[in-house]
Amino acid sequence: IYSKRPEASRILKEKELTRKALGGYEESIGNRFDINRADSPDVRFNQANDEQVSGQILGRLLPMLILIMLFSGVMSVAQNSIAGEKERGTIATLLVTQCTAASWLSVR
Repeated sequence: IYSKRPEASRILKEKELTRKALGGYEESIGNRFDINRADSPDVRFNQANDEQVSGQILGRLLPMLILIMLFSGVMSVAQNSIAGEKERGTIATLLVTQCTAASWLSVR
């Protein structure tokens, strides 16, 4: 680290030395409190067995899959309902009537 001014050069050297010293200290402290650091290869930090892990994965995926299937089924019914009204020629009548969407859906 060099600067044309001697005092700036000295300050830059001190900063670099401080950074190196603190970096090494941070690594030594960080490794001491790291819960994933294993001193021996047979140390297990995750105490769940394979069946519990697969149950957790299935428990997260199953609700999402159920919602996807539910919404895909509802979308096809809604499309067929609107297309059927259009084919029968009654959609214009439904659109001009003064009723709320909730009352129209309850009749459907």
